[in-house]
Amino acid sequence: MVLLESNHKKGAFLQQVVLELGLANVKVVVGRVEDYRPAPALDAAISRAFADLAGFVEASRQLVGEGGCLLAMKGVYPDEELTQLPPDVEVESVIELAVPGVNAARHLVRMRVGTSK
Repeated sequence: MVLLESNHKKGAFLQQVVLELGLANVKVVVGRVEDYRPAPALDAAISRAFADLAGFVEASRQLVGEGGCLLAMKGVYPDEELTQLPPDVEVESVIELAVPGVNAARHLVRMRVGTSK
């Protein structure tokens, strides 16, 4: 698992958590998503409060290989954002989430990159 964080202070905190908890399968990368080029490509990338859906796809499509999965956590159902996605992105599902202690709409958008609409 790779945790990507652009803020150095937050990245240092995440690295300390990984060390203290002994999470051998977690790597922290401090940098911008647009600049990160994992090798090999990741199976999936998850975003929370990063950008609109089209912006998330644009910035992070290089993280996953052909047919890779992008997951975006959103608040209210993103009707308008879904219409703005590039043609090579397939929306597989939009799942309504129930977050304990949160009395607000939450959704998870699951998309595949490199497919035909």
